Amino acid sequence: MNGTQTNYMKRLVTLLLLLFIGCKDKSDPVPIEPFSIGSLAKLKLAPDIGIGSISIGATQGYAGLGAIGFPPTGGGSNTFFSYDAAANSWTTKTSLPQPKRYQSLMFASATKVYVLGGYNYYPYTTVPFVQYKAAYYKDFWEYNILNDQWTRKKDLPIDSLGIISCMVMNINEKGFLLYQNKFWQYNESNDVWESKPDLPFTTKQWDARGFVRSGNYGLTTFNTKGFVHIDNTIWEYNSVSGEWKQLKPLKDTDRILFCISDKGYYANSPSADSTYLWEYDFQKGDSKRKIGFPQTFTYIGISFSLADKGYFSVEYRSYMREFFEFTP
Repeated sequence: MNGTQTNYMKRLVTLLLLLFIGCKDKSDPVPIEPFSIGSLAKLKLAPDIGIGSISIGATQGYAGLGAIGFPPTGGGSNTFFSYDAAANSWTTKTSLPQPKRYQSLMFASATKVYVLGGYNYYPYTTVPFVQYKAAYYKDFWEYNILNDQWTRKKDLPIDSLGIISCMVMNINEKGFLLYQNKFWQYNESNDVWESKPDLPFTTKQWDARGFVRSGNYGLTTFNTKGFVHIDNTIWEYNSVSGEWKQLKPLKDTDRILFCISDKGYYANSPSADSTYLWEYDFQKGDSKRKIGFPQTFTYIGISFSLADKGYFSVEYRSYMREFFEFTP
C-alpha cells in the first residue's frame, strides 16, 4: 500500500469514527439512574419509637427518646435501645432518668453516648377541652456503653427554650453544639463546653436542617469534617483547621439521613420522588438517584450510619418501624 492509499485509509477510518460517535450521541440518551444504585435490605422491625438515633463504633447504633403522635398519653419517652448490625437485633437498655422528653439531641464518643435537652408537653386545663403547655430542658446526660448507666453532667450553655434552635454535629467521636451564631465543642475529660469562634451563619428553629438532630437530622461522620444543612445551604466544618466552607446546596429542601464516607444520603419526603433514596456528593455538589423503596412512606423515623452502611426506619401504614439497611 503506497502513501496515498495509506492517507486515504486513515481519513476513512477517522470519518467512520466521527459518524459512529455522532450516531451514538443521538441514539443513547443520558441514563436516568446512576451506574451503581446500591442495595436495600429490609430488616427486623425497629423499636416502637418515633425519633432519636445516634451511631457509634462499627457495629452498634443507639436509638430512643422519642414518641409517636401528639399529644402522647404518657408525655414523651425516655426509652433507649441498642442495635447490633452483626446480629440484626435490638436490645433494650436502661432508660434515661426522668423527665421524659421529645427531640433530644445526641452525639457519641468512643464509649459514651450523650443526650442533650429536649422538650415535652403537659396538660394544664381540661376546660372547655384539654390544652397543653410546653416544658423545655437544657439538661445534659451521659450514657456509659460499658456499664449501661446514666450520669447527669453540667447543663448546656444555653437557656432552656434555646433547645428548639440548637443543632449538634458528631465528628469523629467529638460533639459540637450550634446555637444561633454560637459554637461549642464538648470536652469530655473535664465536662466543659469550650467556646469556638462564631458561626458564619445563624441556626434556625426546627426546620434548620443540620446533620444533627436525633433521628430527624441524625448523622455521624467518622472523619475530620462535619456538615450542616440550613436554609437549603450546606456548610462544611473542618475540625482540624477550625474553618467553615460553604458548599453547593441541594436542589430541594431534602433531609440528609446518614453519611457514608464523603457522601450524604437523603430521601424526598413527601414528594413525587419519595420512593427513592438519593446520594449527595458534598465536594461535587451533585445528587444521584439511588435505589427505590419497596413502598411509599410519609416520614423518616430513626436514621444512622455504621461503618459503610446506612440504617433508617420509615412510617408506613401508621407505623414507624419498617427498618432498612442500605449499602452503596
